Amino acid sequence: MLGEPHLSAWLKTYGSVNATAKYRRIADVDDRTGLPFVVEIAFAARQSDGDGRRLLTGLNWSPTLVDPFRAFSGLGVGLSGLLGQLHVGPNDPVTVVVHLACPMLPFTDRGKSSLEAL
Repeated sequence: MLGEPHLSAWLKTYGSVNATAKYRRIADVDDRTGLPFVVEIAFAARQSDGDGRRLLTGLNWSPTLVDPFRAFSGLGVGLSGLLGQLHVGPNDPVTVVVHLACPMLPFTDRGKSSLEAL
């Protein structure tokens, strides 16, 4: 895990309003594969700096170059679409961090840039 103290400190360092920071960790076992996983999500508003939404994703303690969460089972949308449904638009001054750790990830391509629907 990256952990709440680390992610909160990181969000504060990069301009987030500390009072708005939220963190959630989910540790469970996937019903389909039987593999354990940990998902960490951190969210915070920033002072308006004109940059819009910052979406940072990571898989197994490594940052990703693009959003690998392009589809969620049963939702019909990926991470960006889900944020849009939650009224977190691309121009909103927020930072969203999503980290997934799992022993085996279902990538859709050899470049490991996208995951199968989770």
